[in-house]
Amino acid sequence: MEIDNIYEFDENGMSIHFKRPFNYQIGNTDLLKFFKKVENGDNIDEYELLHNLSNFKNIIIWGCSALGASIYEYLTQKKIKISYLWDIRADEIKNINGKKVSLPFSDDENDKENTIIIICISNNVIQKNIRLQLKSKGYYNVFLGGHLYMGLICPSSKDTGINNIFCLKESPCLKIFCPRQVNLMSYKYPPKNREYPLNMNSVTLIVNQKCNLSCKYCTSYMSQYNPQDKKNFPVENIIRDIDNFFSTVDSVSSITVMGGEPFLHPDISLIIKALLKYEKFGFISIATNGVCPIKPEQLEGLSDTRICVSFNNYLKALPENFTEIFKKNIELVKNHNVYYAEGSYMNEWAIPSTLYDTNVNESSLIKKIFECTQAISYTRCHQLKDGKIFPCDFANSVHFLGVADYSDEYIDLTIKDNLRERLYKYIHAPFYKVCGHCRFQIGSTKGAAEQGKLDFINLPAGTDKFAYVPGKI
Repeated sequence: MEIDNIYEFDENGMSIHFKRPFNYQIGNTDLLKFFKKVENGDNIDEYELLHNLSNFKNIIIWGCSALGASIYEYLTQKKIKISYLWDIRADEIKNINGKKVSLPFSDDENDKENTIIIICISNNVIQKNIRLQLKSKGYYNVFLGGHLYMGLICPSSKDTGINNIFCLKESPCLKIFCPRQVNLMSYKYPPKNREYPLNMNSVTLIVNQKCNLSCKYCTSYMSQYNPQDKKNFPVENIIRDIDNFFSTVDSVSSITVMGGEPFLHPDISLIIKALLKYEKFGFISIATNGVCPIKPEQLEGLSDTRICVSFNNYLKALPENFTEIFKKNIELVKNHNVYYAEGSYMNEWAIPSTLYDTNVNESSLIKKIFECTQAISYTRCHQLKDGKIFPCDFANSVHFLGVADYSDEYIDLTIKDNLRERLYKYIHAPFYKVCGHCRFQIGSTKGAAEQGKLDFINLPAGTDKFAYVPGKI
């Protein structure tokens, strides 16, 4: 069997290799080629893939929310026997169509050579942690449920184009983080400049630095901002940035509008309308915690087949009165005929990286970029915030929290000269110095949205910079 050589890193940012990485050859199916075809929107050989899956003695689906349930139903209809369903919320879910859901590894198989795990959790941070757990337990046959869904269930393709209605109505659909959509948009809007093509993947538009929650492990580090910095960015500046950006790029797969909390911005509907003027993007997702009261006027103009209000579900970690706000927001969105998606509560959540510089060398920075983009197959998720574009949420946090200013590692959109060339070269940089601050996921905690405040910026005196975990040491 062919085996991959994906790098993994120790806490010093230095590369290490597992003795046995994942297998990328499943029967006659080369998974790398399969993933590429699926992402490109090409047709695949369904019979060959299902035949190769059926040859495994054990098939385990890890993740039993919408994606896992959809994959289970599809494979069952195709007469593919699923051995076990795993989910850390087994006690809550109990079963899918009568099939018992168990805790991960409670049905641990001795014959791991003939066992394949289908990961049906789309959250990239959680998915990465699952992959590490599987490696530590000796499971090397792994399939990504999202790609299985794209290849076998999704109706969008090069032949048919993007089926927005299907994507918005189907909760298993990746929507804004869909690698297939990236390529279908590139196919529809080919580059105007061959030297500097700019068909971009997911871009996040940050509208504010304020939130009505204070999550200890916020991956946008909202609780780290000083009170005077918790603000909405002026709507005229945001619209300026939108216009400068879209006048430069060829296409964008999807746009996430977020903060902070986007519905704390009084002009959110004007911002969305400014985006809707443009055709060359797939979807807009407005990412909300769901417990900030939404005003009816904020939904004006949002009834569009390219818009989805994405409700994160943090209710288990919040006081009971937030549940009523959440329900009212859902009802309001429904009544305004706005598409929405309601997330499941994550009983496991990642502790994000500390923000201080770990001072790793250039070789380690290059390897860090490789590891980061391998974890997310559709590459970097750029952040557009207050006139600047950053390679990720972490990078913009390092800058706006005043930890460091790497002025050559972000693009100032207010400077229009050679903007296409500058943006292209920034996107294709071999590494960023800000990556030297990032330690990836530095631990896990029991659930999302635990409230409180920890210090991710400063390293306590006498503490190992590679071992320190806020709230744990």
